[in-house]
Amino acid sequence: MWQTNTVLHFDDDILIGMNNQTKMIEKDKAPVVTKEPALFYFHRQCWFNIVYIFHETSPYFYCNISSPFTYHHNVVCYIDYDIDLIVNDDLSYKIVDEDEYEVNKEKMAYGKQVETYVKEHVEVLKEWIYNKKGPFHEQFISTWRPHIE
Repeated sequence: MWQTNTVLHFDDDILIGMNNQTKMIEKDKAPVVTKEPALFYFHRQCWFNIVYIFHETSPYFYCNISSPFTYHHNVVCYIDYDIDLIVNDDLSYKIVDEDEYEVNKEKMAYGKQVETYVKEHVEVLKEWIYNKKGPFHEQFISTWRPHIE
């Protein structure tokens, strides 16, 4: 959970926001403060969200496979399904935490529907990366970067 965020854009399908040096809380872990500014992107039809982290020497995208988001009373909610794609600025990527997903799939009894959506949207996310769609298009960063600085 990120404690402080700024919503930059919100419509029927998309929420774009940013944060910078905000407290992040994870269950059963000590709170940490993020070191770099970040842009985040949620789409109601997608089982993932995308965070662009303005790392000083090598900015990157951190993509979470998750349920579609809801947004009520200034709170963004979603279920994180553990699998993440870390995407470099050159759009090469690696998939991480698949083992964590497998453990939690059994432990939490996700069910076939969730498993289908998770697998489908890993592939959708790969297509977005390949086709430079959404946040992976250079226009996204150039449009929203001024809100960070």
